This record gives sequence, structure tokens and C-alpha cells, in this order.
Amino acid sequence: MNKDLIEKKELSFVSRQEAAGQAEDFLSELDIGCEPSTPQIIALDGNDLNRIQEQIMQDEEYRDILNAKNLGDMSFDEGMEIYFLEYSFTLDDIHVFGKDDPAIQSSGEDPLAAQNMGATFIISRSGMERVFLEGLVAPLPERSDKIDMIDYNGIKEALEKKFGDVILTEEYRITNIWLEYFPLIRKDSFYEVDIVPVWCCDFEIDGESDAYTLRFHGLTGEEIR
Repeated sequence: MNKDLIEKKELSFVSRQEAAGQAEDFLSELDIGCEPSTPQIIALDGNDLNRIQEQIMQDEEYRDILNAKNLGDMSFDEGMEIYFLEYSFTLDDIHVFGKDDPAIQSSGEDPLAAQNMGATFIISRSGMERVFLEGLVAPLPERSDKIDMIDYNGIKEALEKKFGDVILTEEYRITNIWLEYFPLIRKDSFYEVDIVPVWCCDFEIDGESDAYTLRFHGLTGEEIR
């Protein structure tokens, strides 16, 4: 998609900043336990939407889906305008796991049920057309005690535990390590969530970048999967 649609384009009914203000006013009323980050904002008018429709119809799979729903010949008025806003979240200025983050490595034995956190808005001249919220949590209790995070040595021990007894047929090389918060559903519950700090480790495998990401609990060193 044209970068100008994301970074520059302003629509006639409100500015990008005003559209973000509407979305953030809505979020503030929900009393969420994390803070929204600066949103990605895409501005689209009728011409943009018609071009996107044409591009979609060039893909056979999507074309068949739209035709099955009698949407294949859909067109948009030139005067139509919408903002598409997408939010991730932070806690203590640290990013919380969202939909665009690397996938979780699951063993399949104890599938992880945590939900990534995010919010999406479509705003038009008529107001909010669509709001989609994922994995939002209630305000978190304040902690007065100091939390000791595992350091480099703790990450090293976690990796040795993961790979120490495994004969690897490919070369694994860590390319990036960063800290994020992760919404982890409690083992004795279907809906109660703990927001835990995790260390994320990106790997290259045989020189292929961004091929594999592991997460380790920032307090215990346990692998998140």
C-alpha cells in the first residue's frame, strides 16, 4: 500500500490527529490496564478503496470469496472517506504482545490460550463505523515490591536448558533480544490473565533471518509456549 496513505494523507472531515483523539477517548472510557501506543493510521477515500477492490479481485481465492457473497462488483463513491486506526499497547512504556509480533512457538502439548492485545477502529464522516478489540485487560493491581528480572546469564541458562540436550542439524544464531509484556492465561482459569515480563529471542536458522522466536518468562526463565 502507498506509504503516503499511512504517513501523510489527511481527509476532509477530520484530521488524522482528531480521528486518533476520537479513538483514544473511546479507549479511555473502557478503563484498560495498559496504555495505547501511537497508532498506525491509514487514510482512504473512494478512489483508494476502488483500487484496493481491483487488486483484491486479481487474487483468485479472494475473488471467489467476494463473488460468493455478491460483493465482487462492489464500488465506492468518490466522496467516501475513512480512517483506519490500529493500536498496540504498552505497560510501563514496554510493548505488550500484539498481533504483529512474532508467533509463539507452541509444543502442542499444552497449547497457550493467551490473546494478543490490540484495538482497531474505522472512522468515517458518520462517526465510528467499526471497533474491534482484542485481549484487553482490566486495570492491574499496583505493586510495591521490587521485581528481580533474570539477566543475560538467566537468558543463557534458559537457552541451555532448551537446546543443551538437543542435537541440532541446522545453525541457530540469536540476532535480537528484547523485553515485552505477555498476557498469560492462568493455568487454573479460562479468563484470568497475568501480564508477565518476557525476554524474546530472535534466531536466524542457517542464515535465514526472522525464522524463529522464543520467549522466556522474565522472572523464572521458563519458556513461554
